[in-house]
Amino acid sequence: MKLVTFTYNGKEDWGFVLTNPADDRQWVYSPALVDRELRRSATMTNGYSVSMPKFMENSVWPNTLCGFLETEEKGMEILRRLERFLQRFLGQSDEGRMTFCGHPLDDVKLCAPIPMPRLMWGLVQNCPTFIRSNPARTGTNLFPQGHQRPMGSVVGHGETFVHPAGAGPLAFNVELGVVIGKKGRYIPVNEAMNYVAGFTCVTDSSTRGYTEAMDLGTKDVYEASAANDWYVGATMSWGGKMTDAHCAMGPWIVTPDEIGNVYDLLVYTRMSGHLRDRAHTSALLLGVERVIQWYSSFATLYPGDVIHLGTMGTDGLQIPEEFTFNGTDCTIDSEIEGVGYLSTPVLDLGKGDWRSPDDESVTVHESPAVRKIIKSGKGEITSSDEWDKDKARQFYTLFKNYYKVKEDENIRVLKTPRFLCAPNSAIGNSGTEVELPPRCNDLEISIELAAVVKKVSKHVGKNEADDFVLGYIPMISLTDSSFDDIITEPTTLQERGMPLVYGRWADGFNVINPTPVSMNEANVRGRKMTLTANGKTVAGSTDEYVCLSSDAFSFMSLYITLLPGDVVTFGHISERIRISSSEITDGMKIVGEIEGLGTVNFTIKHSTAGDNSGAVNVLKL
Repeated sequence: MKLVTFTYNGKEDWGFVLTNPADDRQWVYSPALVDRELRRSATMTNGYSVSMPKFMENSVWPNTLCGFLETEEKGMEILRRLERFLQRFLGQSDEGRMTFCGHPLDDVKLCAPIPMPRLMWGLVQNCPTFIRSNPARTGTNLFPQGHQRPMGSVVGHGETFVHPAGAGPLAFNVELGVVIGKKGRYIPVNEAMNYVAGFTCVTDSSTRGYTEAMDLGTKDVYEASAANDWYVGATMSWGGKMTDAHCAMGPWIVTPDEIGNVYDLLVYTRMSGHLRDRAHTSALLLGVERVIQWYSSFATLYPGDVIHLGTMGTDGLQIPEEFTFNGTDCTIDSEIEGVGYLSTPVLDLGKGDWRSPDDESVTVHESPAVRKIIKSGKGEITSSDEWDKDKARQFYTLFKNYYKVKEDENIRVLKTPRFLCAPNSAIGNSGTEVELPPRCNDLEISIELAAVVKKVSKHVGKNEADDFVLGYIPMISLTDSSFDDIITEPTTLQERGMPLVYGRWADGFNVINPTPVSMNEANVRGRKMTLTANGKTVAGSTDEYVCLSSDAFSFMSLYITLLPGDVVTFGHISERIRISSSEITDGMKIVGEIEGLGTVNFTIKHSTAGDNSGAVNVLKL
């Protein structure tokens, strides 16, 4: 089956694609409408009055494709039966009645199949060329390395990549997208494919906007800093991947039964119809199964989560200057055999704007997900009472953001933050029990200051930041050292830097006080921070932070839209508590406080699941 999300006359819906024998064209059918009309069509004379099959219970279908995926295997089997039945019905019975249950595919506007993905995790360096093309490399650690994109970055087939003026060149490549169809944690590798709803095309693109904006001085300083500080390079590269409306997905989700061997598909990247690159899905170092197994060894996967597995050919194809960006004829196109053809117009605002003045990407927002939030009337949270952690669509972390970082870690103090995005499932509530995955080893524990975003935030000025903060909360973060433990030298800065990122991605590893306290940034400074765990206590101050809301919000929102309810943590300070795995006991209580902002507490328990961390092999060359 091919599953799509689409709009028709401005209304969003979802459905499946089927060829209508009446006109030999592809139509998209709404399951809810098909189910209804099939029941209405049953008469004594057409043979279905007593034998019309039953499909969804009470004929109540979820309103969104993501909601449908949450019905997991049961729902997917019902939809398969409905699709097969409709295919026969169109050829044998009242085909005319079914015209009210769908639309010709050419008449609808396709959206990204998952328009607002909770997890949009993109792998990097997952192709042999990264090793083969670097003669200095003698080995590689085979674990998934990648970035989390915010949902504002996603566009669908035919929706416009809006490239900001001043963001530098645009680079792109095609990637295989894996859409999760069943909730799971600690998934064995031999069961991983059972958690896949289907596959889609992803056009992964990046800009150099954050590279140009980073507070690094000359190019020589940038190169020197990046050589010693991977989090600078990650911010510049992966921040560019998070840019609004810069990641295409679609045109649909194709279920695994239509694909066969997912590692035997041809892949093409084109621009305005011209071939730019070709590749093959066998050129993946880590495949679908191992990636799902590895991620679920520390965090839960949910229906509608999307993992895109990295380039299989040339990485980061730049758009040549010769392309004029003079209209919708300028497109970047991705094709994966059997999966689909994904095409998106490209607009470079540095070279003019060809859009109609009443285009919603002009009048509302360039990102379809952000437009949806604004148009729904949910663009602002007016009171702390309205917020809880489930309102956080994204969770942003600042790294190395304290004044003693030069003394402690030999890394420069920067006034522009090193930041990355993380899955929202990593946030937990105070007073709960945090489960340590079987893979967990020693823990580093930190007390942190975090801010909750009040409203849709884009191009926030430094002197405006207070208006975009709902309030401040204390957070305790756990970092699992097991990711450090799997690194084998010699290695790269990226492989060595990733453990600090993934170490705090586990479910509920960033525990918050759920009541934001409203105050100006100036009043947040000078507040005592304390943390107690396992009989140890450390203290610090919010004065240790280099960047707070004015620096962080203004920098991040240059190219990324922060959404109401999102959480931004300003990261750890100098003093943290380290607890070895042998010291960790079930029921251990951890307590933190920031003066005037409240306390946070939780207890720890070990998972009773079997160890499914997965051995990470080191490939020696």
